Amino acid sequence: MGEIRDTRALCEAYGVNYDETMERFMGKEKSYLKFLGMLFDDGSLDSLKTALDKNDFEGAFHFAHTLKGLSSNLGLVRMYEQTVVIVESLRTKDTKADYQAMYNVLLQQFEKVKEFYAKMQECVNEQ
Repeated sequence: MGEIRDTRALCEAYGVNYDETMERFMGKEKSYLKFLGMLFDDGSLDSLKTALDKNDFEGAFHFAHTLKGLSSNLGLVRMYEQTVVIVESLRTKDTKADYQAMYNVLLQQFEKVKEFYAKMQECVNEQ
């Protein structure tokens, strides 16, 4: 992805609806960045992996549901959509689901969010 210097364009490039998300944060991009940064300290992604590795589907549901809420509130549509897939499979106790594959897709989305966060920091700090 080329250098994008406009926060709105950057959000849209990463699948974040700028208007809807910034409305939640009263138009304060720095506040949004603060909360987005907290996502990386949350620990739910690692806890989800641990729970899935132990076949602790109740625990996995809890952590996936937490990630679903966080990603929704932060406007991270692609990450949210992947957490919905995991949450719904866990909700129905789908024992044939490939949770490892689902987790790997979520992890890829999480890495893209990290990239988005770094670029958003650059954009907001340049303003």
